Amino acid sequence: MFNLSASETSLIWGNLRNLIDFKSITVPTDLSLVSTIPGEFPINNFHPIFLEVPKSLKKFNISGRKNFSQAFIDKNLRWLPRRIVSLPNYENGKDADLECLKSIIQQWERTLIPEEIPCIALGVNITGQNSDGREGQYVAVLLIWVNQKTRILELDWFEGPLDDCITPEWYLQVSEIMNMKKAFIRMKKLFKMPPNWENPLFSIYCIPPCLGCSLKNKWEEANLVGWSYKLSYHQYEMWMKAIELILTQIKTLFS
Repeated sequence: MFNLSASETSLIWGNLRNLIDFKSITVPTDLSLVSTIPGEFPINNFHPIFLEVPKSLKKFNISGRKNFSQAFIDKNLRWLPRRIVSLPNYENGKDADLECLKSIIQQWERTLIPEEIPCIALGVNITGQNSDGREGQYVAVLLIWVNQKTRILELDWFEGPLDDCITPEWYLQVSEIMNMKKAFIRMKKLFKMPPNWENPLFSIYCIPPCLGCSLKNKWEEANLVGWSYKLSYHQYEMWMKAIELILTQIKTLFS
């Protein structure tokens, strides 16, 4: 089974950073794009679950179930670096304003920034306990490229079953490439109803974090790779309103 270790991941994307001289990418704004990093889902898990676009657009892990074919699991869980989405790593992303981000987007194609790197990423996470007491997390990441093309990656994650509480079960599925209007409609439909979980917590992650600068909630440190800050809500309705506001702000960045 091929798994990316921290050193291997650093080497792969370190080489990419060496090929791209981010210091030569000058945009007159307080917000700076300083590097790229391998994308991961904003999720609390012992091992990273990468933002990969599998050939079949689906990938899952139920290796905690003893009666499941180990051969299939090994084949299914290979992470392919060429299919992992690179996320932009912004500097001063929390303190900048939306005009700074708009300036970068407008000049993106005139710079040396590779076109395959999305300029914006919005991650949402619902965490709670299902009926059998296992922790569950539902995560969706909306990626937006400078040409206004988008993709949504979804992840269902649960603690392992009783015979293996350590190994989690998860299912990843990826949408086709679509325009922003269609993606925004789909994002809202994903969360039309909250899951029937106990003590749910609703979170929002933004790259860069200035996308949430107009929200009343204060940013908390997330300490997740690529996702430095988060906004947390205990009320589903307030969380949904925040998501809708951020989607509206994203739309204005391209107008």
